[in-house]
Amino acid sequence: MYIVFQDGEIDDQDMEQLQELLDVLDHQFTLNSLKRKKTHPPEQNIYWDRLSYLAGLGFVMCQQYINFTYPTDKLEKKEAFRLPPNHSSGYSIVQIINTGANYWKHYQEDVNYPYGSLHKTTIQVIERLGLDIEYPYICEGILDRIAETDDRPFRELVNFLTEWRSNLIRSANMTLQGTDKASRPSGP
Repeated sequence: MYIVFQDGEIDDQDMEQLQELLDVLDHQFTLNSLKRKKTHPPEQNIYWDRLSYLAGLGFVMCQQYINFTYPTDKLEKKEAFRLPPNHSSGYSIVQIINTGANYWKHYQEDVNYPYGSLHKTTIQVIERLGLDIEYPYICEGILDRIAETDDRPFRELVNFLTEWRSNLIRSANMTLQGTDKASRPSGP
């Protein structure tokens, strides 16, 4: 939950905590990326797995932040999830983060993978990103598509979520202003 002060400053302790934890993931991501570059298959597969695991974990942490944050302004989930920033795929970054988190949480329990417990919308977003649903490193692929950097990709997610939160605040303010106008009696 965040607080917006009258001077426009935002106190968001959930974001601060998320940022601290994602910094740890960025560090681990860098270490494992370097190790992957220095090794060859089959040992290299260990680092592919670790990087995808880190990406999935980061998505779940971001998803938790998103789910704590959007109700603050009483916006509907679908409306909040469509807010910018947007990706070239046509989806918002929040929708893609949510997809990565849902994929990571459910793909291993899926006995009919990939079409068992994964929602159709999860599969659609992954495919729209140009990833094959049966590719073994989906979460790292999603992170790569949205962060577009190997250097601190989770910091990019924080930047996107900060922008999203600003858009959430603006959208809620516009809704409140519209509600205030609609509830006032018209005429003299």
